[in-house]
Amino acid sequence: MSITILVELRSKPENVDKLKSTLINQFPETRAYNGFQSIEFHEDEDDPNHFMMIERWDSRSCYEKYRAWRIETGSANELAALLSQPLNIHYYNCIEE
Repeated sequence: MSITILVELRSKPENVDKLKSTLINQFPETRAYNGFQSIEFHEDEDDPNHFMMIERWDSRSCYEKYRAWRIETGSANELAALLSQPLNIHYYNCIEE
């Protein structure tokens, strides 16, 4: 069974456009990673500094390996520099589809 991961991001106001382009440029690598299923990137209609990614992965361990790879490659640090606070990540198992 797959897992849904919600990743909440808060950009520093001066980094909104850079955050969007950085993430969009990283998506091809994300999509190619083992265990990846899908990703959606959303912008808060009422708060231009607030974003949400909805990701589906084969398992939590696949996602955790992916996150570790992002840390190892330095791209997680590049992203963190654009944020006003750390990522807020939640893991959800589907109860019923």
